[in-house]
Amino acid sequence: MLDRAAMVVDDDPRFRRGLARLLAERGFEVSMADSAAAAVEALKGGLPAILFVDLEMPGARGDRLVRALRQIRKDLPIVVCSGTADRDDLVMLLQAGMSDFLGKPFGRTELDACLARLDSRSVAASPRVEPEGATPSGSLDVEGDRGGTSVDPEDLLRRAVENEESIPSMSPGLAEVQALMAQADCGVAEVASLLETDLGVASALLRVSRAPAFGSARPPGTVREACVVLGNQTALCIAHESFAQSMTLKAGTFAALSRVAWRNATVTAHAARLMAADNDELDPEQAFLAGLFHNVGDAVLLQAADRLTRQGHTIETEVVMDLSTSLHERLGGALATAWELGQAVTSIASDHHGVSARPLDRTTKGYLDVVRIAHHLASDWIGPGLHRPATPPKTVEQLDRLGEQLMETVLSLAS
Repeated sequence: MLDRAAMVVDDDPRFRRGLARLLAERGFEVSMADSAAAAVEALKGGLPAILFVDLEMPGARGDRLVRALRQIRKDLPIVVCSGTADRDDLVMLLQAGMSDFLGKPFGRTELDACLARLDSRSVAASPRVEPEGATPSGSLDVEGDRGGTSVDPEDLLRRAVENEESIPSMSPGLAEVQALMAQADCGVAEVASLLETDLGVASALLRVSRAPAFGSARPPGTVREACVVLGNQTALCIAHESFAQSMTLKAGTFAALSRVAWRNATVTAHAARLMAADNDELDPEQAFLAGLFHNVGDAVLLQAADRLTRQGHTIETEVVMDLSTSLHERLGGALATAWELGQAVTSIASDHHGVSARPLDRTTKGYLDVVRIAHHLASDWIGPGLHRPATPPKTVEQLDRLGEQLMETVLSLAS
């Protein structure tokens, strides 16, 4: 972007400041507005190089601002940010003229990928003569060009995920909650005050805390009440679930596969938690996280494949699924390590198919058995995602009986 001016339009002051800080780190001069009306007034002085717009705001929604600005300037990069947008919203936003979408919460990796996509489009829209043999500026090609020399799609994708930057950063807000809960004197009020700032997390906490499985006599009406019903550890797990699901692809070649994979992960997590609750040696919340993140390497792989297809490469679904078999554990272990999810979760994410000869301690083995059973049940109920689950340590008859006991409750919690 030659002109480094950006505007952030969002009614959440914490999100505005956070995104403005990330953009400032990248050399942008940032202005802010807390509503579409305020943005319109500010934009009378001139349009920025890039605009970040919230979808849900008091007064006019973000899509109305997108549509209005698109009439003024057809090539203005407009990025819509939302934690609640569904498929219909995305279709509407694309029709309105949205340039790109970021699902809240997002971090540096997602923002950089978005800026790179917008830069590459602007380069494509303005052809220029490059020195012979040079790589076009703004390109995200992985050690290759798209013309003349053919690049093996599998090799291209493999090299893309071997880049350290392929592992997404944890949400800064979630990292803050995790650090707070590591303190011995952490209370419900402090945790709730952080979690309630993210609308997606807050709505998930209220929804789950009202489920019959938690047996609350009166449905919680606030995030603090939800945290009291759930407990801090469970509340943190739900926050992890909400952020992890923001990694789901919203559109593109791999969107349907991504949704099934994350649906499977969510159902696996809730089933693992319920089964661990009947085992005195296991922590239900640890079992939840192990179930949620045991196949998270698939999400990393799908995001890399999506980035390559947006750059113009052809990546077939079969290539992604084949690579998942050999790469998803390594990628999952890298993410669990980066997010500091603990020894048990990291061990299971990096070796839940039992390929490694490394012995697991008794407790971790207990979590792994629960996760394998939960994943097998989830795959039968909603589909396996990118690959079939590992063999569970139960007979078919035992699995059928367990499935009958758990299915309704688990699918209700994960809905």
